[in-house]
Amino acid sequence: MKDGGYEANPIARLLMRFHLFMPAKILMVIIILLMMAVLDENTGKTLGIIVCGIYGFIVWNNFRTIRLQSQD
Repeated sequence: MKDGGYEANPIARLLMRFHLFMPAKILMVIIILLMMAVLDENTGKTLGIIVCGIYGFIVWNNFRTIRLQSQD
């Protein structure tokens, strides 16, 4: 990256190299939404909460990493 950063996740890095990261994210969201629609209401809600929790953890971890690197 131009500011000295890099993608540490090897899967994301590979997808980014071939310009497939955004299509993969969109496909993943569509699959999760379809699963939530097909599953019964309680299971669909639980899946949504779990997915939001995982994504929230990823955002928190990225924010923490950026903050720690900016202190160097």
